[in-house]
Amino acid sequence: MRFTAHIGLGKTGTSAIQSALEEYPGSMAARGKWPTLETGDSINHAWLRQEHSEEKTKVFYNTIVNHSQKMGCDHVVWSNEAISNNPEMVHLFRDLSQYSDDLDVKVILYVRDPVKWLKSAWDQWGLVHKVLKGRYHKKSGKDNIAPLTFARWFKTWGKKTYNSWRRWKNVADIRVYKEGENVIDDFCEATELDLPRLRAYETPETSEVLSRAIYNNTYSEAVTPHKFDFYTTYGTLEQYIERYFSTPNIEEFAKMLRTSDLPITTSSTHKKRSLTAEDRNRLLDQAIIFSIEAMGRIDQLEAHVEKLTNEIEKSRDKVERK
Repeated sequence: MRFTAHIGLGKTGTSAIQSALEEYPGSMAARGKWPTLETGDSINHAWLRQEHSEEKTKVFYNTIVNHSQKMGCDHVVWSNEAISNNPEMVHLFRDLSQYSDDLDVKVILYVRDPVKWLKSAWDQWGLVHKVLKGRYHKKSGKDNIAPLTFARWFKTWGKKTYNSWRRWKNVADIRVYKEGENVIDDFCEATELDLPRLRAYETPETSEVLSRAIYNNTYSEAVTPHKFDFYTTYGTLEQYIERYFSTPNIEEFAKMLRTSDLPITTSSTHKKRSLTAEDRNRLLDQAIIFSIEAMGRIDQLEAHVEKLTNEIEKSRDKVERK
């Protein structure tokens, strides 16, 4: 029996590999779910962080065997990027590879050119999914959290995350993520599996990344993508024109309104609305004016909130002194 662990350093095609594995019966984490141990407990972040032990290796080995028997598959695969930054899992897979002669263990990890990885990781975990506290704009003396910058993100989070691959040197097959190529081709070559060549989570447009970055950094705390997801459903002006001004078969509907006693004999042709340059400039004017006015209202609202907060704190202090 074979077991392959793809411990996926983030931003190296992990999502594509996991999508390709969704329909594979030997996948322990089909459809993105955490595997279930033979004990009935879920393999999750808490389990990953547990101190390594012989019992942990035994339970995981039995879980692999049970999955193989249940699915009738002699090659079990688990792909999870949360493993890469967890030192306890290094011990687990090292011991698992020596646990039984009946189990052939292979661990795969991809590394990417640091320049490419940093750009992609910063977009993902610095801007789109903000993992650090901090914001670009803060009022002096009102917020002790340092502004979020690439340099601070790199020193606090990015450097450590990328370098996590080093602890796997003597355990895993370290493979280079090749830019412009489909990582699933390489994964299939390494595992001898035949998986569908899928792509997942392509890089979002610059406009979306910038919008999320501006929005996320109005918060001082970390911000997950779902907070802004609703706004990405907004389409282009042309799409709104199509949605609101589209009148398919208007002539046919007009026929239902005509009667013999209506003194109209000619039929006009419907002219579809279009967005002119003048219309677009007017909408831009309105957006700019509204944004500036909204900033003024927000500033005044913040001032009122600050005043009320100070009054509440003073009242609380008086009560405590009594």
